[in-house]
Amino acid sequence: MDRAAYGSQVIVTTNNLLLSLSAIMFLEGENFKVWFIVSQTFFITQTFLRSAYFEPANFHSRQLKVTTSRISLIFLFASTFNFLVIGFTSEFNFTKAFVLSLAVTFSLYQDYLRYKFISIQPRNVVIADSLVLILTILLIISAETNSAILFTGLYIALPNIISILYLNYLSNEDVFKQEVFKLQSKPIYSLSSFIELGLNQTLTVMSAIFLSNTELRNLRAMMLIAAPLTSLRLFSWSGLIVRTKKFKSREIKKDSKLTIKFALYSPIAVLLFILSESSFLFFLPKQSNSSLALILLTTLISLTFVEKAVIIRKLGNIFHIIYFSASFPLVSIAYFAFLGDKSDLNQLLMCQFVVTLLNAILSLLILRGDKLRD
Repeated sequence: MDRAAYGSQVIVTTNNLLLSLSAIMFLEGENFKVWFIVSQTFFITQTFLRSAYFEPANFHSRQLKVTTSRISLIFLFASTFNFLVIGFTSEFNFTKAFVLSLAVTFSLYQDYLRYKFISIQPRNVVIADSLVLILTILLIISAETNSAILFTGLYIALPNIISILYLNYLSNEDVFKQEVFKLQSKPIYSLSSFIELGLNQTLTVMSAIFLSNTELRNLRAMMLIAAPLTSLRLFSWSGLIVRTKKFKSREIKKDSKLTIKFALYSPIAVLLFILSESSFLFFLPKQSNSSLALILLTTLISLTFVEKAVIIRKLGNIFHIIYFSASFPLVSIAYFAFLGDKSDLNQLLMCQFVVTLLNAILSLLILRGDKLRD
């Protein structure tokens, strides 16, 4: 299962990187802005569903069986919320907002199926993810588009529909005699995830309002350059979520060698910074060195402390979980609210770097205090 989880994450991350790269190359102006909003909305809602429902099932004994009505209500809420966010930030063109939010829903449902089957049909999950990647590549090669709606529907919705059909109907394994995936969430995980969802969506809307199209493109390009570090963090997070339930509480509180981790990952960040100046990335817009350095440092710190973040979520302290869920977007929102049209991307990234560094220090203090109480 661990190997399947890592393999699935590698394929999904590769597909997301390809989509980001294609958007930077194909979409211009308002079309890129719309895609930026849609992609951010997807990742934020995906994080919400994982944090509130899918991941807690691995922290605790599974108690609530997934029912059609329950999962339908969850996705109805997510779809409605995404429709309103996308509509608000795209001058509320009903047709555009509906099509784009529907594409997001297909992607979210496919992610739900990945979590549902990863422990009982890992091979089929990897095959489904591979189908998405292969179909995405073929569509990009054969049907280039500069429309945000066609880009989202063709490159995102269609491959995910094929994956959904495969997992639900075309895989031949009988799952009814195996362990049934059960959806569970403790109130603390639901509450913190709802807070994080609202704050991050607010941040997406404010970014679209106060940052220019050029700044949005530069931000996405820098995120693409930092993607290897982000991917390592996702791999670590996925592996820790899967393994956490296997360890006793005292065992997972052991201090990891943060200095060794930082020394291991830092050369990757330095290499990415150097590569950003090479002609190999000629298709990306020119980056500000200071802004790119801030994104790389922020991502590096998050990667180094990812184990601490998982442990803090596992421990279940309401104040700690809500703080770490809300602090990053809340500081960014406060920055936009204070400066408005005078907002500067580099200053925003500096605020995000500072709060990430502060959270890393706080996580050490929290876990050290918890260890002393034991």
